[in-house]
Amino acid sequence: MELMKISRKNLENKYVDLINISKIYLHNNNIELLDSQIFNGLINLQTIDLSHNKIPDFKNRELFAGLRNLTEIYISNNQLESINEHTFEGLINLEIIDVSNNKIIKIQRIFENLNKIKKIDLSNNQIEYIDENAFKGLHTLHEINLHGNIYHRRKTHNLYLEDSVHFVSVGKSKINDINFIFNLRVIIIF
Repeated sequence: MELMKISRKNLENKYVDLINISKIYLHNNNIELLDSQIFNGLINLQTIDLSHNKIPDFKNRELFAGLRNLTEIYISNNQLESINEHTFEGLINLEIIDVSNNKIIKIQRIFENLNKIKKIDLSNNQIEYIDENAFKGLHTLHEINLHGNIYHRRKTHNLYLEDSVHFVSVGKSKINDINFIFNLRVIIIF
């Protein structure tokens, strides 16, 4: 089995024996809480879609632990206000992160050691602060979407982007106090 769609509102850890699953779609289930062991043993998992739920946070650092083959994670349209610095830890093959349409206020160095990351979508959050090194060292990152955020700081600061970044969207964002330090090919501002 490669694909599994689950449309239950209360999830329990009943899927541990299904190690050959590569994709799990848990979107649109009104999920508020995930058991910390829900993905344990799913060593071939490549895609998780938790979008359009009611998840407020990922405080448990064990949730995605051991998912070394995970390449895509979709957590858009939830109620996330922050992302723990350990949420993506150990996801060494992660290429796409979509946390758009949440309530995230701060972006710290939560993407560190994601050596294969290509796309990060942070659009339509409530981001007020981005650590200047939030994207530093991400040499495979091609695209960052910051569209629709409220970024503001009392003083201007630098935001370092690697030369691999080709596309940054800041359209409809009130981002006026950032000096982008980069070698971009395309920047979308509207």
